[in-house]
Amino acid sequence: MQEFKIKKINTLVVGLLGTFLILFVGLKILYPKNEFDSEKRNKAVTTIDFSAEKKGYLTVDPEFGYSFYSATVEILPENIFSKKESVEVEKGFLVQLYPLGDEIENSDVLRKYIFSDNLDIPNGKLVSTKNAVYVYSRGKWNPFLGPQFFEDLGFDWDRVETFDDDMESSFEEGEKIIAGTPHPDGIILKTRDNSFFLVWDEKLLPIKNEEVIKDVWNDYFAISMDNQKPKIIGGCRQDNSVGFFKCSFAEEYTKGDISGNTFIFSFGEGVKNLTRASIVLNTFNTSSWKNPKITLAFQKARIFEKYGEEIFK
Repeated sequence: MQEFKIKKINTLVVGLLGTFLILFVGLKILYPKNEFDSEKRNKAVTTIDFSAEKKGYLTVDPEFGYSFYSATVEILPENIFSKKESVEVEKGFLVQLYPLGDEIENSDVLRKYIFSDNLDIPNGKLVSTKNAVYVYSRGKWNPFLGPQFFEDLGFDWDRVETFDDDMESSFEEGEKIIAGTPHPDGIILKTRDNSFFLVWDEKLLPIKNEEVIKDVWNDYFAISMDNQKPKIIGGCRQDNSVGFFKCSFAEEYTKGDISGNTFIFSFGEGVKNLTRASIVLNTFNTSSWKNPKITLAFQKARIFEKYGEEIFK
């Protein structure tokens, strides 16, 4: 009798383990872990140093729009941040890192920025040709080298006009816009609390109010962003291995869309001495018991976004 009970318990344990293994493998197949590795994908980790403010950042722009839940940062030389205990992680636009400049108080001052080349074409105007979409900035037309770069910077497809033959005399191609390219000079930014800023010479110039903008460019276009500063989504701590930082992102970050596609790591002024840096972003934290729920919800949202219109036709 005792032997029968032992066999029954063993069968139950084996059955549970088998079921768990099948479910685990099934979830791994259906919802594999994805990651963005800056080195494997040949994406540069950008170093930004504001010496006057003693601030320095590492930034990276993934080329696919997953919601990431953790990250690993590797740096050289390894001992440069040996005493660094914590690092904030933010998400947003590169221009949100720019220091504030002088406020633009009236339309006469703003007009000199918006129409900086003395033509009738405002900085920030979007046009398309058979070859590319361009944004106008300081006398040059800057081409987007792909639709994702256009969307990552928060531009609106509805604002793109067909290139007019009258503009040919002003056409001079400027810097190509790719991953990691900040907004060109002359672009207007708008926060959720209706504050306005102008991007100019790596500074954000506050604009007194919307009326000042409309006096210069009535049908103006502004990039929408959450706040003047990027949103803090998590933090990093130095791993046991020198030169490695392990980062985790807050759960609330996974529940909402944050404007901007740049991940920003606030390492401080020491970034100017880095010789190499790589960043790996993971779609979810494998140590969390919430993974199945988070991953399923994420995949459900992506499927609904992709096939929702066909489903409800």
